[in-house]
Amino acid sequence: MTHFQPQPQQLPSCEQTRTIRHDDTYFLTAFFEQYLTPGSGLGYRSNCNPILKGTLLFEEQPLFQLPAGHNAVDVQQSVNSQTPGDRAAFFTLHIPHQFLNKGEYQGRFLANALPCTTQTGTRVAGLFLRGARFNHSCQPNVQYKWDRNSQRMRFYAIKNIIYMEELCISYDEGSILLPRPARKQRLLELAGFQCNCPTCVTHDITSDTRRIHLKQTIDGIEAMLSTPTANPHDYVVSEGVQPTNASCLLTSTKVS
Repeated sequence: MTHFQPQPQQLPSCEQTRTIRHDDTYFLTAFFEQYLTPGSGLGYRSNCNPILKGTLLFEEQPLFQLPAGHNAVDVQQSVNSQTPGDRAAFFTLHIPHQFLNKGEYQGRFLANALPCTTQTGTRVAGLFLRGARFNHSCQPNVQYKWDRNSQRMRFYAIKNIIYMEELCISYDEGSILLPRPARKQRLLELAGFQCNCPTCVTHDITSDTRRIHLKQTIDGIEAMLSTPTANPHDYVVSEGVQPTNASCLLTSTKVS
């Protein structure tokens, strides 16, 4: 009997040159493409192998920004001042059920805007047509970071991403380190959906324990950093945190 030996698939490399193009309905970059995800609408997936951790996927200026306390009229006026193509793209964005009572303008903005600031440091929310297409995961592989000087949101890979893997951000950073039941409830209340990401579908006690421990560690380090005479190293030693993990936590705390 002759056994079939599959030939190794030649996957496209992220080093290959690709045309970057986008229009009102489609977005393609050198690293990923837009596609219809089962049960989650439009999203992004990798079209090369691999996307390396730390890669800048793209950066985007907000279509418009609004401060806290805005109303439906503010959003409508901001949308109506855009080009016909951008207006059409705005109306393709999803409105979760808890924002339906806010109307088609403000509901879409509240559901899809990301936090940012003006050049003077005022906290506002910005609408990013490309960034709004990311789906959510409680174990995201993409992180967004606002650059106040350039007034652009930058989206980075925070892990190596393999070919055809979906690219996801976290819709709520505050829920990332919560255990599964609390995390799912918070996402339902804030974002209006039952999270069915792989981490939430599988109830992993080890994952919950690790998240709780990381949250306690970060909270302890932040408390120490808020005390002028405190040494964060003292907390790390007293809690018995592994040195490598502690260094990463300290670095991320300083950056954020």
